[in-house]
Amino acid sequence: MARSRIAGPRRSVFRELLASMLAFGAGIGLLFPPFAAFALNDSGALSARFFMMCVAAGLTVGVVNYLLFRFFVCREMRRVVEGMRHINDAVAT
Repeated sequence: MARSRIAGPRRSVFRELLASMLAFGAGIGLLFPPFAAFALNDSGALSARFFMMCVAAGLTVGVVNYLLFRFFVCREMRRVVEGMRHINDAVAT
């Protein structure tokens, strides 16, 4: 049985996932210092060094989250796809 392909530009779900996780991490890193300054009533939380540390931490969490997804979720998705192929082959014969 021939596989159908959707016409149009090819996009990588994994590349989009990585970009969105990095953007989310950077966004949280940028939002956290003003929140910390307000919650802790400490203007030191608004320093450039603290901002950079928060953004770096957010980006690190984004990368680690992406790697965990690639390792655990992708492995399970491959297992499900192989099972579906086995069922498809059994039905086709």
